[in-house]
Amino acid sequence: MVAAAVVLIESGALFSALGASPADLRGEAALGYEALLLLGNGFILTAVLWGWALAAIIDERLGLAGLLFVVASLAALFGVIHSPLANGALFWPWAAPSPMPGRLAGAYGVLAALAWLAGTRARRITA
Repeated sequence: MVAAAVVLIESGALFSALGASPADLRGEAALGYEALLLLGNGFILTAVLWGWALAAIIDERLGLAGLLFVVASLAALFGVIHSPLANGALFWPWAAPSPMPGRLAGAYGVLAALAWLAGTRARRITA
């Protein structure tokens, strides 16, 4: 995620030197740039959430990990993390500039459900 932010910064300088902009990209290059935006925007909060979730999983606190993935899902839905906008701005979910925030929010929701299910199963096995 940090690497994506660094690449975005450097690509901005490259676009400036070429007299171009990311809007000029087409096809695979445009998709690659959008992926960089998604990974780079909000990377500090994303890293905190992922690190905390990983620590919770290691400590076998899967309910907490699930809750953290729900927070990540909501954050992605509003663009707090993984914003597809070049300036990293927030947006309302119904006015998302791309389908990616909804897809990422759904993926985080699946992670939350899996963590909760695993936590429930682990409690049954140990009980």
